[in-house]
Amino acid sequence: MAETLYDIFGEYDARRGHAERTAQAAREEAFSRSPRLRELLEARQDVLLSQLREVLQHPSDKAAIQARTEAQVKRLNEQIRREAGDAGISLSALEPQFRCPDCRDTGLLGEGREKRLCPCLKEQVYVRVLGGEEIARLEGGAEAFDESIFSETSGAREQIRKIRRFMEGYAAKYPENPHSTMVLLGKAGLGKSFMLAYLAKELQKKEWDILYIRSGSLFGLFHRHRLGEFSRVDLIYDAAVLLIDDLGTEPVTQNVTREYFFELLERRQAAGRLTALATNLDETMLKARYGERVFSRLFDCQKRELIRFAGEDLRLRR
Repeated sequence: MAETLYDIFGEYDARRGHAERTAQAAREEAFSRSPRLRELLEARQDVLLSQLREVLQHPSDKAAIQARTEAQVKRLNEQIRREAGDAGISLSALEPQFRCPDCRDTGLLGEGREKRLCPCLKEQVYVRVLGGEEIARLEGGAEAFDESIFSETSGAREQIRKIRRFMEGYAAKYPENPHSTMVLLGKAGLGKSFMLAYLAKELQKKEWDILYIRSGSLFGLFHRHRLGEFSRVDLIYDAAVLLIDDLGTEPVTQNVTREYFFELLERRQAAGRLTALATNLDETMLKARYGERVFSRLFDCQKRELIRFAGEDLRLRR
């Protein structure tokens, strides 16, 4: 059974609860060894709360109140560190050790209507809920790049060098790129998936919000949405970077394939979000499979980068 967003939030709740209980146990043990440490920590908390009350009552004196509070807190911090050191107590152990310091293991950032998924949780959602790929495990990246598998005499080696330089340049300029749609086109076994993964790893150096998904998984989600079994297509539409591998290998489904793919491209292009895809199909086959509207979105010269792969199947050379 497919995992849901609620499953992952449940894990985060359990993780946060464990961190808080562990810290509470550490505090109780520390205070039994040093009652004075408890007094100092409570005194610091009282000073901070007092500052809030005073600022609310006398907002015109905010600067003076803050300066006085900072001096008091500084003195208390020195006493706290000294007392903890004498008692052999680790102060960091008295606070919850969350895996993610940004969201404190809630999975959310922001307040009220501005709440959004934390990057740490969103990455989990992409892989476990949407069926995307974990980018770190993809076969691609500078460390795995081996141009020797490409024929030098046929020009394939120089071709892949140019594509590599293009990918590095595109990632370096991101998100200030003139075109937000990229199509990697060519027959099977020419390195399209590898270079799509290469792009993912280059982009990940500056952009965490990347959904790398195979076409079968993507259109499977669209089909489930059509049946009312999946509601969060917004996660696909709104990903900062969407990389689709093996486009054209998914089953064609009436009222899903063309309609959802067009909606996806339309929304993402309107928002200027990067969508890159790799396919073994040529232009004629793409137009026949997805229709004129999708084709026009994919091959609009003002919005897309077209990268052609030519040569012999690398899988036959290994």
